[in-house]
Amino acid sequence: MKDDDYVNAMIEHHGEAVRMSKELLASSKSSEIRSFAEKVIEAQSKEIKELQKFPGAKAGKSRREHLEDAMEDSK
Repeated sequence: MKDDDYVNAMIEHHGEAVRMSKELLASSKSSEIRSFAEKVIEAQSKEIKELQKFPGAKAGKSRREHLEDAMEDSK
């Protein structure tokens, strides 16, 4: 796997965790689950910002496309 494929796949992966957690906050009644989701949003958002600083970080491709590129490169 190339560095930029990894970085972009991780951005997409963390972004999905943030999206799921935000959706959960809109409907969950569990204070424990809500607290966990808030922590996920905070931590993953911070990591996304860090990952976006790396060379090769770009938006546009889906996680699947980055993983497919990485698999193709390893052949």
